[in-house]
Amino acid sequence: MQLDMIDITIGEEPPQKRISRTPNCLTCEHLSITWNNNFPYACDIFPDDIYRMLPSVVVLNATGRMCPSFKLKSGIQQ
Repeated sequence: MQLDMIDITIGEEPPQKRISRTPNCLTCEHLSITWNNNFPYACDIFPDDIYRMLPSVVVLNATGRMCPSFKLKSGIQQ
């Protein structure tokens, strides 16, 4: 598995199960970690929102597409 991608599974039934690849926010330069234990993640692209899960998963669930704002942190190799 590549460092900059994570696998998530959507759906519960095996025939309907879809595996999507979404950017790993932990390697994105836009990710911020908050002090709020209930909502630990924030994205600099969406400054007013905080998340319980990684923002790229929220974007995928909301739009059905991968996050278009992902930018790999400098110093991290793919």
